[in-house]
Amino acid sequence: MKDLVKVQRKVGRLREQYKMVWCHYNVLVIPIENSTDALEVSYTAKLLHRNRTDTSGGYIFRRSHVGRSIESVVMQYHKLNDIEQTFRALKKLI
Repeated sequence: MKDLVKVQRKVGRLREQYKMVWCHYNVLVIPIENSTDALEVSYTAKLLHRNRTDTSGGYIFRRSHVGRSIESVVMQYHKLNDIEQTFRALKKLI
């Protein structure tokens, strides 16, 4: 898709569809000089989004096996989560 008007419409539709995410980014459609085509679509995260991303989320792991490293505990936790998601997806298919 290169037509500037079509690109701007598509960006507008995406903006309407993803309102919760859209407010965290500045999106700019750059046109080609003396043309009706778009050169590129660029985006930057707003400062508010960067601050929230840096301070949001985190895990607290409590372990009773002191012989295992925290890295191995975290890896096992992520593997278990992947397996559980797979089972949930399979249940939806059945």
